[in-house]
Amino acid sequence: MIKVNRLALAPFILLSMTACQSTIANLPSNVEVVNKYVDTVAFSAPHDHEAKKAFKLARLCVAETISNESVIINDATGTFVGAFSGTVYHANNKTSVGGGQLFQLVDEELGVMILRGTSEYIDTGMLKSEKALKYKLKASIKENNIQIKFSDITHTMKNSGYASNSFNKLGTWSGSGFEGAYSNMQYLKNKIAKCLIT
Repeated sequence: MIKVNRLALAPFILLSMTACQSTIANLPSNVEVVNKYVDTVAFSAPHDHEAKKAFKLARLCVAETISNESVIINDATGTFVGAFSGTVYHANNKTSVGGGQLFQLVDEELGVMILRGTSEYIDTGMLKSEKALKYKLKASIKENNIQIKFSDITHTMKNSGYASNSFNKLGTWSGSGFEGAYSNMQYLKNKIAKCLIT
């Protein structure tokens, strides 16, 4: 049996914890941060339609792109190895989280719509994993562009080895999963933008 000196490992543990808490360099300028957590992510995309037509088209494009379906989260709590057989018995616990009405507000006169959305994506950061994102989205139609702002942004792993059905705020430190979540929001914005000009 190999004996490990716990005190000898302390500097490495401290170093890894410090590395995980260091803020990502060069955050995109469209990201607002409060206490190392993402507050909002704002995008804009052009359109060349008259205001009323732009609003109706934007509502269609947003509805085709954004969904607010519930997310299935799996955890492996209760998994165990048989004492005599050595067989691994998997306990696949599934929890359905979120979902509900998509549009929270639609005001054509103001040119504003507010939605609740969820999306699923593959985070290829430190460890490749399936993740889910929950957010509020505000889409505002202006004279020649649509402004898309994500807020209340939370995320979670879809498959974990522990009991968890909670979404956590999106952080901006290394290993927080920021890059994957940001790419997912950018992907959604690009789909809406492409729909508006086709």
